[in-house]
Amino acid sequence: GSRVERTPVGEAHVVARIRETGAVLGGEGNGGVIDPRIHLGRDAAVAAAWLLEAQASRPDGLRGLASGIPTRYVLKEKVELPEGGAQLDYGQILNASLGPVEDGRDGYRWSFQGGFLHVRPSATEPIVRIIAEAASEAEARSLIDRVVGASRPGSRG
Repeated sequence: GSRVERTPVGEAHVVARIRETGAVLGGEGNGGVIDPRIHLGRDAAVAAAWLLEAQASRPDGLRGLASGIPTRYVLKEKVELPEGGAQLDYGQILNASLGPVEDGRDGYRWSFQGGFLHVRPSATEPIVRIIAEAASEAEARSLIDRVVGASRPGSRG
């Protein structure tokens, strides 16, 4: 019953959205948790406290909480760009097979039943980061392979 607000990658973006919306909790894909009641920064102790509270407050603890969440597989990969190579427009290249980009604020993101694909050029390295989540490892691998295949010269989608 809660609303999810997405932001570009980075703690500063998450904190800004927490301030804008009055969110009760923020987080990043790396597991960083931000609880504005404590302070507006990622904090491992706060994440641990949330887990301990869930464990203590539920009769079936974390195991019971986790059993109600469908299993998902997350794969991460990066594609190195050739030196001096132009950045590819993955949104345009993958549009035919994945549909229009859902969120283009920080790379390209598509949501699917049971997962997502996020293709994000690095701001600091000549690479493209790919994150795929799906109901099976094979599905996640297939999403990654589409992006890697689109990255090869002469291949588009």
